[in-house]
Order: sequence, then structure tokens, then C-alpha cells
Amino acid sequence: MSGAFFIVLKTMKVPTFTLFTLFCCNLFANEIHTYDFVKVLNGNHSEALYYYQNNWQKLREEAVKQSYIKGFSVLQTGNRAEYDLALVTVYASEKQFSQREANFQKLIDARGELALLNDKKPADFRKVVGEADFTLVSHQ
Repeated sequence: MSGAFFIVLKTMKVPTFTLFTLFCCNLFANEIHTYDFVKVLNGNHSEALYYYQNNWQKLREEAVKQSYIKGFSVLQTGNRAEYDLALVTVYASEKQFSQREANFQKLIDARGELALLNDKKPADFRKVVGEADFTLVSHQ
């Protein structure tokens, strides 16, 4: 393994055995990475991916343009029983992170209607099963 890093766990609501997936990510000083762990319900993978690509991702694309966030990713975990997707939002600083609720609310208010596949509501096809916020302490 090239380099070492230490992460301070700010909040955690997901089984600790899922943490190993976080160590594959490239982290940088002062950044805060938030993870939402999503379980797709009843085989509704198409609906979930459509929802995240056409709502969650669109909000984050605009958030990057507005300098509300540094970046984002949607990670698909494959055959994991605990969750199917990890939604990652990267904040460049504590200031961006602390303003996240107000900033995203502005974007949500301007967005309009949700884009949904097959008229299924989010509760029909996904459940957020955990979340975690990480701050990089050291990286080599």
C-alpha cells in the first residue's frame, strides 16, 4: 500500500464492516466526504439508478457549478447484502460542509418536480441504510 492515512469518523450509522470500502477512495487534506449507503428494494435497480442520475446527480452537478461542493460519485457495490449503492459527496472545506443543508435547499427549491421512472416514488425502490461523514487527518 503506498501512503498511509488516518480518518476521523464524525458520524456513523452503518455497520463498521462496511468501512473497508472507504479505504479505496482517494482522499485529500481538509476535505470532508459524506457517504449515504442505499439498499435497492424489490429489484428496482433501474428505478433507483434513474432517480440518482436524474435527481441526486443533477443537484450535485449544479452544486459543483455553484461551488457548494467539490465533487461527487455514485458507487455500485455489486453483490453486497447490506447496501447496493454508496453516494459520495465531497466538500472542499468545513465551511462548505457546514452550509450544505442551506445550499442544497436552494437547489431543491429551484429544481422543480422529481424525475421518476415508472412513476415509482423513492420509498418504493430504495432505502438509505446508513450514512457516514469522514474528515481526512493525514495523507502521504
